[in-house]
Amino acid sequence: MPYIPVGILNRFQHGARRYKLGILPEYGYRIFHKNQIRSLHVKSYNSILDFYNTAMKRIIMHADINHCYAQIEEMLNPSLRYIPMVVGGHEEKRHGIVLAKNNECRGRGISTAQSLMEARNACADLRIVLPHYDTYINVTNKVKAIYARYSDRVESFGMDEAWVDLSETTRMYPDTLKLVKTIQKQVMDECGLTISIGLADNKIYAKLGSDQYKHQGLMVITKDNYKDIVWPLPASELLYVGYATAPKLAAMGIHTIGQLACANVKMLVDRLGKMGQIIHDFANGIDHQEVAKIDAPTPTPKSVGNGLTTIHDMTTLDDAKLMINILSDSVASRMKVANVVGNTVSLFFRDNALMWYQMQQKLDYYTDSSETIANAAVQLLSQRYDFSKPLRQITVSMVTYDRTTVIQRLSLDNQYILYKDKQSHDVDVVVDTIRDRYGFTSIGKTSDLLNKPFTDEHIKDQHVVYPRGYFNGG
Repeated sequence: MPYIPVGILNRFQHGARRYKLGILPEYGYRIFHKNQIRSLHVKSYNSILDFYNTAMKRIIMHADINHCYAQIEEMLNPSLRYIPMVVGGHEEKRHGIVLAKNNECRGRGISTAQSLMEARNACADLRIVLPHYDTYINVTNKVKAIYARYSDRVESFGMDEAWVDLSETTRMYPDTLKLVKTIQKQVMDECGLTISIGLADNKIYAKLGSDQYKHQGLMVITKDNYKDIVWPLPASELLYVGYATAPKLAAMGIHTIGQLACANVKMLVDRLGKMGQIIHDFANGIDHQEVAKIDAPTPTPKSVGNGLTTIHDMTTLDDAKLMINILSDSVASRMKVANVVGNTVSLFFRDNALMWYQMQQKLDYYTDSSETIANAAVQLLSQRYDFSKPLRQITVSMVTYDRTTVIQRLSLDNQYILYKDKQSHDVDVVVDTIRDRYGFTSIGKTSDLLNKPFTDEHIKDQHVVYPRGYFNGG
């Protein structure tokens, strides 16, 4: 069959072989090597990308520091290895949940995210260690620096996890299994930590692989074995199948990743929207997301928020105002650091019966002012909640946009809406500058003194780190 390209989509080289991706009018996409048809004809660009990944022998590693916080505490204090120990928050401030647990907790009825009270009831001799976030950040950065010796593509997913693209690295280290074992050994020798590793040709399966065997575990998932390894796993283990999606899948009779992979895509999209297509692809190992480069710019956050469980229930609007003020201070300060503004305030809260509520309000101008954010949140709460049940937890967040982009998008006549509360913005900047130089408690609102134990929280500096979103690292 003659080579009749209507348009060249891409060219790539693997070793000595050069490939062209072209279009034959009557057959759709074709892949050519030396003008010979290399593959059966395909109908989608995704299929071409599948071939590209196979030809390039894409090798993605996902590394996970096992029970990260607890393991770092054991490294700092080796005696903790021999007793049941968890890292947990301040019980007296009702931040008391299990953040991480060590190996000695196995079989004792202790689980992550469990309340410390429940954990103590399950294990009378349990040792609880307060978290040291600055240390965790420092140590995990050292671990990721080891990964960076072997690739310029190291993408963090939370503090303790990272993807590493080893596709190019195999030119220097052709024995991939030997290479990843070397990485595990270096992390142990230099940082005193064990890591589990998953290897696959995509990020989704690589992450699933690292979850299967902890404590220096290594799992390789290939096109030959993924149905045996991945498909029997619960659907909830797949990225983006969380506590809200899993019950919806179960209602459709889908309980495993294999059942999800074989499910009708139209049914999934009808029930779950575009996410139905995405998780169906993920279940089948279809994922072309690249591992971000180390020096890739940090993406603009789509939202900035802070929340807290208070040391005692909020029984009145005045109680809630105090907490909303300190949360809004943190949100506004973080927005300035990220160079973003927003025009939609969201409020989430939970009552003492653990019922969640959510509401939001769109402003008629963009802002990063703590006063504006707090006023909008208080207005939302006062209009829509009567405090018939006290509140125990509250979160304030803003939907955010890049400040520079917003300025460019607004006409000169409309840019006033970005500076409508400039005076409040300027006050925030001064307060942040004083706190950065002299400490958080060096300046604050007089209202914070009305109930100091209640408001004595430095929210911004608590280093509660969540994984970034998977798509585009956002």
